[in-house]
Amino acid sequence: MLTFSSAAVAFELMYRISSSVAVVVSAGIAGGLAAWLVNHFLLGTVLYAEQGNADFRWQAFFRQVGGVLPYYLGYGLTGVGIVAASTRLGDPGALIVLAAPVTIVQIATTRWMKEQAARLSDAESAFNATLISLSKAIDLRDKDTEGHCRRVVEYSLLMGRNLRFSQDEMVRLSHGALLHDIGKIGVPDAILMKPGPLTEEEWAIMRTHPELGFQMVSDVRQLERAREIILNHHERFDGRGYPRGLSGDAIPLPARVFSIADSFDAMISDRPYRKGLPLHEARAEVRRCAGTQFDPICVAAFDQIPDEELRHITEERAHPTEELLSLFR
Repeated sequence: MLTFSSAAVAFELMYRISSSVAVVVSAGIAGGLAAWLVNHFLLGTVLYAEQGNADFRWQAFFRQVGGVLPYYLGYGLTGVGIVAASTRLGDPGALIVLAAPVTIVQIATTRWMKEQAARLSDAESAFNATLISLSKAIDLRDKDTEGHCRRVVEYSLLMGRNLRFSQDEMVRLSHGALLHDIGKIGVPDAILMKPGPLTEEEWAIMRTHPELGFQMVSDVRQLERAREIILNHHERFDGRGYPRGLSGDAIPLPARVFSIADSFDAMISDRPYRKGLPLHEARAEVRRCAGTQFDPICVAAFDQIPDEELRHITEERAHPTEELLSLFR
């Protein structure tokens, strides 16, 4: 209603100046421009309220919707044609003039929207593929944990569904889980690949990887919320974790979810210095740590995952990129 009203007001103000062809055409253009501005200002305000200042850029938004401006101008000029036809031919003539351009503009607008949706889908696929490539680089640095990134994504998403995460929350959870150990790229090989136990000094360096990872992705706007997992995935519910010693609800919920997935996979995986636990023992250990290491609510969500699903994830060592990308949808 506001969009059409603004177009009508702009047209009427210009039309009153003169009835010359140039002014009338200018009135139509002004009406179309007013409709475009008001419509997309209202749409941008809604998106701004949803995404917040950090995720929304007005200039980028108006550049993106600039492609439909000609169609709005076409609507404005159609209004000029309707006025002229109504004056000379009456209402039937005005309807005939209206039908053809409106149909053409509607078809063109629909086509533009489909093209934009396809471009967005391609961009999202390319972004997700980049994240998967980064996760593979992390796996390559530590052969003992090969496939770990893929598995913890799947565990996390299963818990997220049980906790009724929104689609947007699920995407951010998967991105954070996939890149949780990216900071280990900055840890020296002598420490990361040391076959024996680490010294206190080496542990101090190893414990810097959440902050290193957080800094690595700090400039990636699409990972703003996902990096909460990267920074906080070694925090404990009782406050005895690192790097900041957060406790309880002060730890972001996705990080509390992920910490269970990360620990569970570590427990069931073989290492050079120990054999992995059987699935039932690892599940019992997760339950035992509810209220200390883990959030009891997240433990309950993990308990809802059937053994068969967990076993399928743990036994499937390879996972095609296309299938992993589908987990984000």
